[in-house]
Amino acid sequence: MESTIKNSQRICPVPPGSKMGLNWRLRPRTIMAVGLTFMLTTTGLAFYLIQPTPIGGIITDPVLKVYNPQAAIVIDGDANFSDIALLEGWPGDGSPENPFIIDGLNTAPGGGWIESIYIRNTRVNFIICNCNYIGAPEDTFGFSWEPGIYLNNVTNGELVNNTCKKNPIGILLDSSNSNTVVNNTCIDNFHGIYLNESVSNTVVNNTCTDNSEWGMSVAGFGICLEYSDSNTVANNICNNNNAIGICLDGSSYNTVENNTCNSNDIGISLNRKLLVIPSNKFEYWTYSLSNTVVNNTCNNNRVGIYLLDPHSNTVVNNIFLGNTEHDLLEDFTPRKFDTKVLQSIGFFGLMGFAGIIMLGAAWRMLSGIRKYD
Repeated sequence: MESTIKNSQRICPVPPGSKMGLNWRLRPRTIMAVGLTFMLTTTGLAFYLIQPTPIGGIITDPVLKVYNPQAAIVIDGDANFSDIALLEGWPGDGSPENPFIIDGLNTAPGGGWIESIYIRNTRVNFIICNCNYIGAPEDTFGFSWEPGIYLNNVTNGELVNNTCKKNPIGILLDSSNSNTVVNNTCIDNFHGIYLNESVSNTVVNNTCTDNSEWGMSVAGFGICLEYSDSNTVANNICNNNNAIGICLDGSSYNTVENNTCNSNDIGISLNRKLLVIPSNKFEYWTYSLSNTVVNNTCNNNRVGIYLLDPHSNTVVNNIFLGNTEHDLLEDFTPRKFDTKVLQSIGFFGLMGFAGIIMLGAAWRMLSGIRKYD
């Protein structure tokens, strides 16, 4: 199957490393220039002198520790967005032609459940770009308790060229539709990018690696979709995560294409998910239905692709090499494939009564699949 997803590259209108952030804060507050300068100087000095105690006496990633910390930003509603944009001097008016631009913020949030940037209940157009959200260590494990970027009930947002590190979730979209997440780097979080009950978002060209939960194999996803439908997840690199490279839990009608998911416990996983409604004391299983998983590379995992109770999903032209246990694990039925076929075309064929479709020539199917009972 020929790819329909282009190698999208979103260019932020503000170049990385710009000095706009300083100007935004000085213009509205010229009358307080002396006091502000003193505050910034002493705050920056304290940040350099009072560093978190390194674990085991080893200081890691020294370059990422020298960002000037700024207060977390919380925006609630379109009117509040406009007010804060005016106060901070952010360019734009929130229209599709002239979105608000939040550029170059570097945050090191404090204690409690405070997000580095938390936007909710908005419909205006905005871009967050060239920002660094580094969780301030809060415990002996060296992790903060705040998501790096948190969108809740938000549409028309673009997250471009941001770095999120040492957060429980690098980027979290909750009940948020029609947003774009592109060219971000989410490393060393519990989870890299997480979508919950979110529809029609585009997650493209991100790097989500080395995410784990305190070294526990039960968690640590590169990209996870939970109860989220009709999203596009393409051209991402999701390697060396403690659990799963890309995970779909109770999520349907999504396209997962051209991703690289290597050296995880599981490369790509499609699962059912138990949905609990406490107010009605009711629960039921939601399934991952009618997803398309195409042209992905899943190498050197324990399991390449894992399908739990799948229905009507299309799995096409994926490549498996060097997975230690199973290339494809479907409802606990392991499958392995010939190396020769894998090197050339991955795996093809039609199999499974549950509606898993794997397309290709019949002779490839017959020569390329070995089933282990």
